[in-house]
Order: sequence, then C-alpha cells, then structure tokens
Amino acid sequence: MNEAKKTSISIKQNNDNDKELAALLTNVEKITFSDTGQFSDRWNAYWVVVNIHVQQHLISEFTPKRINRFNEIASIYMPSDAGYDIGQVENVVECYTATSNSRDSVLKSILANGINNQASFPSSSHPMCTYNGMSFRSKTERKVAKELEKQDVLFYPLPLANYQGDTKENDFLVCKKGKWAALELVNDHFHNM
Repeated sequence: MNEAKKTSISIKQNNDNDKELAALLTNVEKITFSDTGQFSDRWNAYWVVVNIHVQQHLISEFTPKRINRFNEIASIYMPSDAGYDIGQVENVVECYTATSNSRDSVLKSILANGINNQASFPSSSHPMCTYNGMSFRSKTERKVAKELEKQDVLFYPLPLANYQGDTKENDFLVCKKGKWAALELVNDHFHNM
C-alpha cells in the first residue's frame, strides 16, 4: 500500500487528549499502511495495519488510549470506497545510526515538540510575548520576569499545576531563600500592555 508522507487530522479544540495526540503526530517519521490480505465479508473490505514510525524515545508516548483514538480518527478519514478497513494500529521504532550529536538531536526533538507546562494556553485578549525562551501573556509579565532575574530569584512563569485533576496556572511561582509564593498579576490593568 501507499506510504503517507503528510497527514492532516482535525482535532477538537477543547479536547486535551486530541491536542496531545496531534502534538505527538508532528514527530512521526512516517505512516505506512500494510495490507494483511485478510478480507472481511462483514465489512466488504480488506483489513490493513497502520504503522506509525517513531523514534524510540517517543514510543512510550503512544499509549494504548492514544493509539485507539488515532485508529478512530484514521477510520473516519479512510475513504469508504477504498476497499480497506483499518484492523489495527501499531508503533514501529525507527532506528538511526548514532552520531556524536545524537543526544543533542534527541533532546532538541523532545524540547521542541510543543508539549510543556509553561503558558499552556494562549492569551485570549493579547498576543503572547517571549523573553529568554519563556512565554508571557503581557509585556508586564515580561517586565516582572526581568526584574526577578535581577533579584536572584528562582521563578517559574505561567506554570501549570494539577491537584486531583483540577488545574491552575499562576502568573509566576517564585522561590527565594527557601520560601515559595504564587505571584498573580490580579486584573486586566496589569495585563493590558
């Protein structure tokens, strides 16, 4: 069967699981379809296996739940008159020859795949701004970050926290001399820049 070079999948904007799956799929090397040769009289179609080719360090991210969801989505997009039905989805590990910069390459891939707990959703009213590799929802937050750097304070900008399924994202989590505090710029007056 044909190899799919590029795949486009629609995701629900409010479905975090679909967002995570879509982010993972951006790191897929290729997707191939293998004909099993098995014909289903019930579906009047041949069964195919969808192989998701990924690097080894990402294989654990394709959990059974994510693979099942991928199967659901792929089945929706499989043309009904193709004569094929997806029987299963499998991961295939892509192996590469190690080079001196393999470690750096893997780390860059992990860090650049768009999944992190900093500024987990964009600002609804203002464009995001960045400073020193960090994202902020306002220029005021960026100014506060610069000041915290001058004051020799450990800080986490826009960190996503989770407690028993409830999430919260403060403007900053700061630590100085072993004391921790959540710093919040409380109203739109501070976020209007």
